Amino acid sequence: MAIYRILQNVAFEPEHIDALAKAYEDTLRSLHLANRNDPITETIAKTIIELAQRGERDASRLHARALAGLGMPPPTKATAEQPSKGDAGKAASSKTVLIVEDDEAFAYAASRHLRQVGYQTVVVGSSLAAFREIEQKPVDLVISDVCLHAGEPHGVALGRMIRNRDPGLPVILITAFPDLLEKEKPLPGPAFTKPVSLVVLAAAVKAMLPS
Repeated sequence: MAIYRILQNVAFEPEHIDALAKAYEDTLRSLHLANRNDPITETIAKTIIELAQRGERDASRLHARALAGLGMPPPTKATAEQPSKGDAGKAASSKTVLIVEDDEAFAYAASRHLRQVGYQTVVVGSSLAAFREIEQKPVDLVISDVCLHAGEPHGVALGRMIRNRDPGLPVILITAFPDLLEKEKPLPGPAFTKPVSLVVLAAAVKAMLPS
């Protein structure tokens, strides 16, 4: 398991190791992540250890901050705002969301959350890969990070190209650098600043995809 292997090479007091392990397990449970060999577990483990090395040693706060780093709302908020299983299929109608994101941790969390509320998702890491997907299969909405691979169109340019190709295909932008958007207006769709709550992101998807 990722965190236990990494902890062999870092120095923490035994009680702190217990807190880190609890935060790790709680985070996996919050993400409903049963496969301990999934690459995302490595990212979660490293995030928790880095937070602990910066001085945070409380298990519940480590858990909450690890989720926040993945774009997830705090645990209590997630429980309160998560739609019921009975409502999920009605809201989404099995529509497909293409996620264009080179941050694997956020892409995984966003994809998993949208699937939990009933959407199908496809994840790619670059704008060129996004165009290949759109050419090959039907997509109902695109969520794109603004900063993508160097040498390829950034998310705003990608959104404009998508809208030029198909004016009816909705685009949502996400970015950790909102100042970059000022010189790019008008934007091809609404923009959210990271860390964005996945509950809020799913609500925006639902609003733009009438059932």
